[in-house]
Amino acid sequence: MGLARGLGKSAFLVNALILILIYLLVVSPALAKEPRHLIKLNKVSFDAPVKVFQDSPVTLKNDWGFSLHQTSISQIESGAEIARIQTVMAGQTVSLEFPREGEYSICYFLSPEQQPEKERCFSLNVVPLKTA
Repeated sequence: MGLARGLGKSAFLVNALILILIYLLVVSPALAKEPRHLIKLNKVSFDAPVKVFQDSPVTLKNDWGFSLHQTSISQIESGAEIARIQTVMAGQTVSLEFPREGEYSICYFLSPEQQPEKERCFSLNVVPLKTA
């Protein structure tokens, strides 16, 4: 009976090691190649730029309890507006990718009246993804 119990433990350890190896060889590199960045708009720092990787998915989430208005994305150096979203509903997410490195600003209004004191802006610093 002790031998059967010992074989059961060995089989379990072998299976566990195989699963760990599969994760390390298949899943982990896939995650490393495509880092994802979630930016919660109610939690973002307005003082320091948020660093994201070039050509990697970035998700903006409206975690305010209300809709945001006239959300704009602009490249700071050129001043060019890249995109504008009229309304981002509460809880809604917006997926983005930035093909060029550089600094970008994301601005939105907390009310539809677009009063300057109700505008929030933060900056993104898009950097190249270094591959090993």
